[in-house]
Amino acid sequence: MKSYFSLILGVLVAALATGIVAEVRGDLLYFSNAADKVSDKYMVAIDTYDLSTGIAVSPPNFSFPNAQYPPWEGVAVHDGVLYAGGGNVNGEVHKFNALTGAHIGTGAFVTAPNNVYGMDLDSDGNLYCGMAPSVTSGIARVTPAGVIDSNWGYGLGTGTNIIDVEIFGSTLYAASCSGGGGNKEGIWTFDINTGGAGTQLSGTAGTRVDGLAIVSADTIYSVARGSSINILKWTLSGGTWDSVVLTSMGGSYRYAKDIDYIDGSLFVCATKSSSAAAILKITDLSGTPTVTEWALGSKKRAAFLATGPVPEPSTFVLLATGLIGLLCYAWRKRK
Repeated sequence: MKSYFSLILGVLVAALATGIVAEVRGDLLYFSNAADKVSDKYMVAIDTYDLSTGIAVSPPNFSFPNAQYPPWEGVAVHDGVLYAGGGNVNGEVHKFNALTGAHIGTGAFVTAPNNVYGMDLDSDGNLYCGMAPSVTSGIARVTPAGVIDSNWGYGLGTGTNIIDVEIFGSTLYAASCSGGGGNKEGIWTFDINTGGAGTQLSGTAGTRVDGLAIVSADTIYSVARGSSINILKWTLSGGTWDSVVLTSMGGSYRYAKDIDYIDGSLFVCATKSSSAAAILKITDLSGTPTVTEWALGSKKRAAFLATGPVPEPSTFVLLATGLIGLLCYAWRKRK
């Protein structure tokens, strides 16, 4: 009986330690935001929303080491770890437990050669950082050990801004919004197995792109900031990418940096005015788009989005019930 109990207890402990029962599909929307500005430094938080309801959820307390509060820009979540990249100030990327907010490690996970904005990870856990302004390259790839093993996009030119990166299959898509000369604005692609200088998608040259959402190999949504926010739908036709305006957000909306495609809807980080921001959920993409605003209150500057794991208490209950059943069965059989 004791051996059965020890075995079952060991299985439960192992499951908890590896996160098997602590994480489910990502239904929590993380976004970076600048909440207040004190002494020319943004006091920055990482907030969360429930994707299904649009209701703000109390985020974990993301504790920064040494009381550092750089203006976080890019966020990415992978295997229960949240990566936060510091834009405008330095190229630091920090790691946090996405569920508890605890900082991982004693300092920065990696310091990139340029300011870090949009980020994404491949299935092997390599982190890809979009950087601005580009000095020698626009994208840095970082291994799970925190080592920059390659720099891509060196053909984009000095001053090019890579604001967002997205991985789809074995291709990394990069949003170029300005700089570099030679009509480098647009959408660029890189093979994640080879890297290199990248290829500009035909038809996208000269179009400012700040954020990308990859739906399929021939459908992309993009967002760009300006006097109004334009969301474009790009479709591959006859070897050329053609765009149409899906929707244009005028009025008080000033700019947006990130757009994500999640469960058939688009989510956009949008600044409404100098002191307020919102997350826009856009549905009915094949017809007349419907825009729902999740207001973020005053003095917030939504920057980048990521989805991540949420704890699911029912999972624990189910596992515990199953283990108790096994234990009872073992006990009856022993008798």
